[in-house]
Amino acid sequence: MPTTGGSIGSLAGFATVAGNGNGADMTDDALWTFTMPANGLIQQTDSLVIDLLFQTAANANNKNAGINIGGRQVNFATVFTFNNLMLYVRIMITYLSATALNIGLAGISNSGAIAGGGVNYTVPSMATNATIITITGSSPTTGAANDIRLFSGAATYIK
Repeated sequence: MPTTGGSIGSLAGFATVAGNGNGADMTDDALWTFTMPANGLIQQTDSLVIDLLFQTAANANNKNAGINIGGRQVNFATVFTFNNLMLYVRIMITYLSATALNIGLAGISNSGAIAGGGVNYTVPSMATNATIITITGSSPTTGAANDIRLFSGAATYIK
């Protein structure tokens, strides 16, 4: 039966002046990586919220962002072509069981354009393993470097 929590705590933070950009390829590139300790999420309703601030390149190239958690890549449902915009993204990861998570992504640009994605995912056991979490960015059709750059992020537990 789900329980209700009430505590909030910081897991990781990231900031850079220049931004970490995707590489000159069409793959999901690591922009920020951190580790959630074993048992970081241990009961239903335990969540990890990740807030991110991206900048998109001044072009009409396709861009995407996502998260790799425990080897499982989850991207926005569709690519976006935001041209020279800031993009605020919130990723919410909620515990369902030791090997199942609900992962949701939502983003809004400073023009008001929005993007989203997510669903339930199976991951390696979080009860016995630390979980590596990587925020990713890509230029999935053009392969242009720095189509999306990550400037800051914060990962917060909600229990």
